[in-house]
Amino acid sequence: MKHRFTAALERFSRAMLAPLTYLSAAGLLLAAGALLTSTALSGALPLLQWGPVRLMGRILYKCLSAVISNLSVLFCTGLAASLAKQEKHQAAFIALMSYLHLSHRRQCHPLPSWACWRSRTA
Repeated sequence: MKHRFTAALERFSRAMLAPLTYLSAAGLLLAAGALLTSTALSGALPLLQWGPVRLMGRILYKCLSAVISNLSVLFCTGLAASLAKQEKHQAAFIALMSYLHLSHRRQCHPLPSWACWRSRTA
């Protein structure tokens, strides 16, 4: 019994870390994009004043900041895909749809249903 419990916890901890494996690379590329668009650094290095280099830096920074700002979606789908034994793509898709549904519901109804009911009856 103890072995099964520790094995399940080990599997869960591996699943929790799976979505976070690429964040270090994303952070490094985000920093590189910020450095390529830095005005202070472009004064010291004239190569950084070239248009295509600045464009590449802006694209890198914007794309990776979108990834970092949507970490909850990545974590939700990555956790579901990691915990699934079979049909990992279906588990990730269902987790994504559930996340989108619940986040939309929170935007439309910020209070839990019992709190709305209680405020109506008071």
